[in-house]
Amino acid sequence: MDREKGCWKNDVACRTSGQVPLKEPGRSACRRFWRTLCLAARQAIFPAACLVFLSCLAGCGSLKRTAAVTQTASAQTLMGQAAALSETEGNGSKTASARLAAEEEGTSKTDDVERDEAGSAMRGSGELFYASEVPLLNEEQEQIILDYMNLYFSSLEDLEPQEEIASLFSDEEQAALADSAIDFQIGLRQMQDADYTLASWSYSLTLSEITQEEDGSLHIFAREDNTQNFNQNPEIASERYGGFHQFELEQMDGSWKIRSHMMFDAVYMMLWSEGGGEEAALRYAEAAPEYLILAQEELLAREMNRDREPEELQAQYTYDRQAAAAYADRYVEERNDAWPDYAGSGGNCQNFASQVLLAGGIPMDIYGDAVWKWYSDEVSNSPGAQGRSSSWTGVNEFVEYAAANSGYGLVAETEAPYFSGEPGDLLHMGIDGDWGHTVVIASVVTNAQGEVVDYLVDSNTGNLRSYPASLYGYPEIILTRIAGWNEG
Repeated sequence: MDREKGCWKNDVACRTSGQVPLKEPGRSACRRFWRTLCLAARQAIFPAACLVFLSCLAGCGSLKRTAAVTQTASAQTLMGQAAALSETEGNGSKTASARLAAEEEGTSKTDDVERDEAGSAMRGSGELFYASEVPLLNEEQEQIILDYMNLYFSSLEDLEPQEEIASLFSDEEQAALADSAIDFQIGLRQMQDADYTLASWSYSLTLSEITQEEDGSLHIFAREDNTQNFNQNPEIASERYGGFHQFELEQMDGSWKIRSHMMFDAVYMMLWSEGGGEEAALRYAEAAPEYLILAQEELLAREMNRDREPEELQAQYTYDRQAAAAYADRYVEERNDAWPDYAGSGGNCQNFASQVLLAGGIPMDIYGDAVWKWYSDEVSNSPGAQGRSSSWTGVNEFVEYAAANSGYGLVAETEAPYFSGEPGDLLHMGIDGDWGHTVVIASVVTNAQGEVVDYLVDSNTGNLRSYPASLYGYPEIILTRIAGWNEG
């Protein structure tokens, strides 16, 4: 844990400054992934922080794509790329130059066919975009990426993994890794007492960097925003912003295939926090089922304690849950400029949660041994109106503060009965009692009997709105129930 900032340590084990050839192709792909991931973290493309899965993993299926392609480079760059990427027109598709000309005019290309082999329609669609000055892929390369994403979501529709995923890959080991990721997410959804099949979904994937290696393969960074509407509450849109992907494409026998794909989800996060570094990618397929077992055990333990009553907390001033929840919803994707963003320095999740409590009327606590405050970025865990306490931005430190505080300030119950939460309360996620992520309850999920079975939560790093807490992927989750505050 980072004892000063955020959730997970920021000193990632990046032991390679360039690609190091290894004998095993799977290991070389993993090594390239960790090298480039660390570069992305340094550039704040992907913060080394509380980014949890949070939603999409690798996917499979048998459906065609709907894609709108947007490019923001200059006309000269566009036409130069069009010449380089010119392809044969056929089967209703356009050449790259025709696509680029249309994009320059502000229009987009859409394929309308969205059917599986039985003729039933998909429940969603995806779009592909390019960041400024990023070279364009050809249509076949775009298609295989979009097929991967579309087929992933189609397998989450009814929680049935699609076997066609293997046909997208050039490497069986990497195809198996993709299968383990989708199995992990399906397993999480199946174990809940809520219907987390998908009523509808959509996503946009922005390609932020594309490089061509000496062997002709393509190395692609992308960021994903998506919306999922679960059948449990189909009227509620669960949104995720900024999910990190890395694709490697290579040409085999005249066709483009996925050599490898990585997405940094909760399993990677936990393996990384355990010191896995580049080995985390190699351990993923073995670790994912183990984490599912741990998640199931923790879920059963929470159920067994359902009848435990929460403490009777005495607060002079009540917590404004409505104001807190409104603030959380407002600042999921964007940040409040009045506060620093620690996404690139360990994670913004607890900083965000602290702001939520403040918006709900909980004052900063500058008195006594347990303090909770932010006056400047300089760390200060001493009483007084100066500096920043570790409890403001650190998850473990906040839990310790909430448990220890008495007299002035926050009145809360840590490790409260899990299903006693309300909007504005906090959940802390991790493994082995090491809390690596904090989220804010936005609303409760109930079963047919009216019992609370889950929460929809808002968070920063990753940026999620109204997303099921149980689907993050962390095995352990505890509740901090907020009552209000005392003057002393």
